[in-house]
Amino acid sequence: MTTNSKTDKPRRFRQSMTALHTWIGLLPSWILYFIFITGTAGYFDSEINQWMQPELPIAGPPKDQTTMLAMAEQELYQQAPDAEHWIIELPNEREPYLHIYWETHLTKADKEGLSEEEVEAKREALQGDLLLDPQSGKPLNYSGKAEKARDTAGGDTLYRMHYRLRYLPDGFARNLVILASLFMLIALITGIIIHKNIFKDFFRFRKDKPLRALLDGHNIFSVFSLPFQLMITYSGLLFFLSSIMPLLIFAPVAMMGFDVENMRSARSIEEMSEKNQALIKVVEEHIFKLPVELEPSGKKVDTISLELVAQRLISEQGERKIDEVTIDNIGDSNARVAFFFPSEIDSSASTNIVYDGVSGEQIVKEDSGIELSAVTEVDTVMRNLHEGLFAPPLLRWLYFISGLMGAGMIATGSILWSAKRRRQLEQRQAKHIGVSLVEALNAATVIGLPIGVAAFFWANRIIPAQLESRVEWEVHSMFIAWAIMFVHALLQNKSRVWFEQCLIAAIAFALLPLLNGLTGERHLLNSLPQKDWIMAGFDLCMIAIAGLFFAIALKLHKRQADKATAHSASQLSQGA
Repeated sequence: MTTNSKTDKPRRFRQSMTALHTWIGLLPSWILYFIFITGTAGYFDSEINQWMQPELPIAGPPKDQTTMLAMAEQELYQQAPDAEHWIIELPNEREPYLHIYWETHLTKADKEGLSEEEVEAKREALQGDLLLDPQSGKPLNYSGKAEKARDTAGGDTLYRMHYRLRYLPDGFARNLVILASLFMLIALITGIIIHKNIFKDFFRFRKDKPLRALLDGHNIFSVFSLPFQLMITYSGLLFFLSSIMPLLIFAPVAMMGFDVENMRSARSIEEMSEKNQALIKVVEEHIFKLPVELEPSGKKVDTISLELVAQRLISEQGERKIDEVTIDNIGDSNARVAFFFPSEIDSSASTNIVYDGVSGEQIVKEDSGIELSAVTEVDTVMRNLHEGLFAPPLLRWLYFISGLMGAGMIATGSILWSAKRRRQLEQRQAKHIGVSLVEALNAATVIGLPIGVAAFFWANRIIPAQLESRVEWEVHSMFIAWAIMFVHALLQNKSRVWFEQCLIAAIAFALLPLLNGLTGERHLLNSLPQKDWIMAGFDLCMIAIAGLFFAIALKLHKRQADKATAHSASQLSQGA
């Protein structure tokens, strides 16, 4: 008997890649699923924030930019006249309100002798933020004080979970996310290698064969969202480049004379050594050509009116949309005013126009910054692609759907692994505690995590608005509900777990719009006629998700009924 070595080599290579794909995909699958679900929700973090503060009124059409800046400036002088740093965010399609921030930086002397907790408490006492009505400039809520709108964890917390996880030390969580992302990248590459008929598989779905249907679903999710998965995984790893390849980042820095150990241990530039701080200023000014961040001179001088500076800017730029304005060293002779514009896919976050805060003279023009190197341009594009901040509504929905597809790919892969092992055990009439544990983890993660997210939204409405620790309890509620689903998956018969949890998920999401109506005025009966699309969109999305879980529950119930009927028929035939 002879073999064709030329055809055997590719076959053996694909077989080895199949084993690698299977195990390297399974091990971090539950962490990756958590990352994808919370990260995908983060693409609509601003919209979730607004749903979770139903007391906020519907924002009317904003006034012109100069008027809004004048209103924001007036409120900042009332709220924080002694702050060193102001930020004004103007309304946009996703954020319909004026948002102002203020803070005063702590010096080394301010931090001396204080613990980390005391430093953080002192820093928080010197900063604040406020939402303003874009038409009247009147305050809408004080963040953290719940005077007009409840304090909430919001969509920002869901977004941060996807890279900081929760309840874990930052360093450990970062390393766990890095490791899971590296596994994900390898799983994607090996998946491409082993699927020689990748596009043929995309158009095949054998719904009458459960195991084959799982494989076909896995292939469909994978192929449909493959470009997104490759982009999101690779660009996500770029965020942790200094941890993955420290020499790539710090070797050039060391050659320039920086104290690398001090840079890596410091949490901020203020905590670095004087030598490193001085070198950073030289690099920013002479290499990156960034405006020097001047320290307050101590000489009190009135800061120029923002309205006046904005009028000069508009006269030069036309009615170009301003995204954000920062004012440093307010009331000081070294005051600076910087205007930022909406981000684009290939733009650096430092794109701005800077004015002297006293004379109004333009210091930095938008086109006078550094000409980025090819490496930096690639890094900028990939980071902006990952965050999707530039994306218009349609593209943002594509991000969202692709993220769900990625979660579906991970879920079907994990279920497929346990289903194959369960079939093998049944054929041998054997049991294995490891397979049973994986099955419970699959159900509790794939369905239990969305139930936890629904509980997060329920907690926002149920927990009293006056409760001081309500932000923490919103998050705790999510993980408590998730833990309950895990216990349920361990104790309940495996044939019932998926159906029951899908039904719970369907009910939890379907009742959220009703809960919104019972606890606020911005419900569907009002939001649709008033074209309050953010609130209406959230409620409709919850109904759609509930419909999806209900459809899956019906399918599982039908399958269980068919199995029971077949089993009864088999027993009757054996009895006859």
